[in-house]
Amino acid sequence: MRVGAAQADSTIDNALSKAAQFGLSEDAARREAAKVSRVCAGWREHFAQTGVSARDIDYLAAFVDRAFLKVQRDALVRRR
Repeated sequence: MRVGAAQADSTIDNALSKAAQFGLSEDAARREAAKVSRVCAGWREHFAQTGVSARDIDYLAAFVDRAFLKVQRDALVRRR
C-alpha cells in the first residue's frame, strides 16, 4: 500500500509527505499524527480490556511495537 512520496516506506515522514492532499500543513499533520500516536501508545491496555488474550497481545506486539515504529511514535509524541 502506498503511504506517501516514498511509496510504502513505513515512516512518519513518508506519511506526512502527502499532508497537503488532505488540506493539512506539515505542522497540522504532525499534530494529528501525534494524536494518533498517543492513542496507539495505549493499544495493549485497550486490547486487554476488550478481551483479547495475553497470548494474542504478545503476538501482535511483534508487529505494532516493532522497534522502528515505536521509536517514531514516541518521538512524535515527545515533540508535542
